[in-house]
Amino acid sequence: MTKFTVASTALALVLAAPLSAQTADEMSGFAYNPTGEEVRASQFIGARLYSQEPEDTAAAQDPAAAPMGTGNEDPAAATGTGTEDPAADQVAADAGTPADPRDNYTDVGEIGDVLMNQDGEIEAILVDVGGFLGIGEKEVAVSMDKLQFMPDGENGEDWFVVFESTRQTLENAPAYEDPDEREGMDAADAGTTAVPESENGATGVVPQDQAAAVGEQSGDAAWSEEETAQGDADAMMEQAGDETAEAARSAQTGMEGAAEEAEAALDDAADSMGEAADNAGDAVAGAATGAAATAGQEMQEAGQELEQAATNGDVAQGEAYSEADTATLSAEQLQGARVFDLNDKRIGEVHEAAMSADGKVEGAIVDVGGFLGLGEKRVQLGFDQLNIEKLDGGDELRIQVNATEDELKQMPEYEG
Repeated sequence: MTKFTVASTALALVLAAPLSAQTADEMSGFAYNPTGEEVRASQFIGARLYSQEPEDTAAAQDPAAAPMGTGNEDPAAATGTGTEDPAADQVAADAGTPADPRDNYTDVGEIGDVLMNQDGEIEAILVDVGGFLGIGEKEVAVSMDKLQFMPDGENGEDWFVVFESTRQTLENAPAYEDPDEREGMDAADAGTTAVPESENGATGVVPQDQAAAVGEQSGDAAWSEEETAQGDADAMMEQAGDETAEAARSAQTGMEGAAEEAEAALDDAADSMGEAADNAGDAVAGAATGAAATAGQEMQEAGQELEQAATNGDVAQGEAYSEADTATLSAEQLQGARVFDLNDKRIGEVHEAAMSADGKVEGAIVDVGGFLGLGEKRVQLGFDQLNIEKLDGGDELRIQVNATEDELKQMPEYEG
């Protein structure tokens, strides 16, 4: 097995620079020239760790178990530059792609951290071993010289890390314990115990024989205070329970009385609503009959008034009209003009004026009869049937025709 050229020394180039060193030349610390074989700590930490397969390890430990050479071995296999699996190398060579070197190793854990001393030297590598999905893992400290960087394929920049022993060796190794976590254990080993030292919460370390007395005194005082507080709490709870029970009884009595009153009120309301409904029905029926009769009478009277107004011609008292000069009239002026019969009864209005090519009035399209635009009949009248008049002192026009409304309704309907 050939070690990858980037080994512990290369990693030390990244991690082992003195933490506070400073030379006379302030720029000398920035003069490092990369070789391309460096390994970044960020890549190293978190990398998977592999171990040799059990059979490979056995062969390495027992030379007699290794197959004898014939003298015709592949140099790549002899030097360890291949995947160390001739059959896999041959298959990969035939396919034109290298075999995965990791297939010959077992994944045993993950590199979790690097321990350095204050001189910047690597002390150990922390490896997370065992467990499943991070549960049940054990952290083991491994010396850097027990790790090898192996090439991962033809690209020299790709590598993976191999532990020189087996998974079982890692799993049987003692777990790494943080120094801060051992302080309490060291105190226990020395026969001392951490106990409260003052009222401000500070703690101290005293011999265990003294700690027992201190703990007993603290326990008695705490028990006395707890017992007093418990008694007060029990009395308060009992009093609160009595008050709650009394309040519940009062509330129940009040709710029963309220329910009875509500039931009686609902009965009265139901009786009142039934009687009111009967009275309302009679009143509505009578009101509807009277309203219908009144409305019919009022509508009849309104129709008569409208008819009378139409008979009167809608002509305001004192208004006088004279014959208009038709040579100066336009279609816009005639549109909408009211049409009357010889008795000054309004019978329609001009829908549209018919004009000659030289702008003279030739006739009019008149809407006859109807009410509010409903039931009208559109007829065409010639100029000789129109007597166009203009309000004296104003611009309003009106037209008189020598025919009654019924006569105009007998005319053919205009379909233009």
